[in-house]
Amino acid sequence: MSNETKSKRRRGILSFVDDSIEHFHFDKGFLEETNLILRRHKKRTKPKSAGDEEAPSGTVAVATNTIEEFIPDHSELTLFFFADASNINSIRLRKLVANFLNDCNQKSTSSSNDNGQATCCMECICVPNSSFQLELFFKGTGFWCLPLDHKNRSAIIQLLSVSHVPTIIVVNNSTGRCVTKYGLEAIESHNEESSSRDELVQEWRSGSSGLSMIQTVTATATSCVIM
Repeated sequence: MSNETKSKRRRGILSFVDDSIEHFHFDKGFLEETNLILRRHKKRTKPKSAGDEEAPSGTVAVATNTIEEFIPDHSELTLFFFADASNINSIRLRKLVANFLNDCNQKSTSSSNDNGQATCCMECICVPNSSFQLELFFKGTGFWCLPLDHKNRSAIIQLLSVSHVPTIIVVNNSTGRCVTKYGLEAIESHNEESSSRDELVQEWRSGSSGLSMIQTVTATATSCVIM
C-alpha cells in the first residue's frame, strides 16, 4: 500500500467524512469580531425558520476558507463539535474551543507527514444544527464544516448518539473510535493553564476522558435538542 493511500485511510466514524468539505482557517481577529456580532445578534433576535433570518448588525471582513479533503492521518485526534449559532452556549463555547484547538496545535510536537504521520495534534469538525448564521459562526475558528446536506450527517449524529448541542465527541484518528463524549466538559475544566491543557491532550492520547469520576457523573447537557 502506497504512502498516499495510507494517508487517506479512514477508520471508524472518520470513514463517514470521505470527501472534501469547507475548512475555515483560524484567525484570532476574525474570531473575536464575529463572536461579538453573534452575541449581540442573539440578544436581539431568535431564528424563526430557514430563509427568514435577519442579517446581524456590524461588518466583518472575509475570513479565509477553502474546500479541502479532510485527511484523518494529518492529525492525532478529531473533535466532532455539534453546535448551533442560535444557542447561546454554542456561541460562548465556539471561541473557547477555537482557541483551545489553536493553542494545542501551536505547541504540538507531532512529526511531519512524509511518512504518513500526523502534522498537528487535533482537528475540529463542526456539525451545525441549523443554517442560522452558519458562515458567521465558522469565520476565523479553524473548524471544518460538515454541511447540513452532507450524505452522512444523520448517520454521524446517530452513531455518536448525539442529542444535544453544544457537544464535543473526541475521536482517536488511529482507530476511529470515540475517546470521550464529554470533550466539551473536559476542555472547560482544563482551560485555566497551558499545562492543564497539555495534560488533557495526553489523557485523550492515552484513551482517557480527562475527567474525574465525579466530573463525568455531574456532566450535564444543555436544553437545545438536535432534530
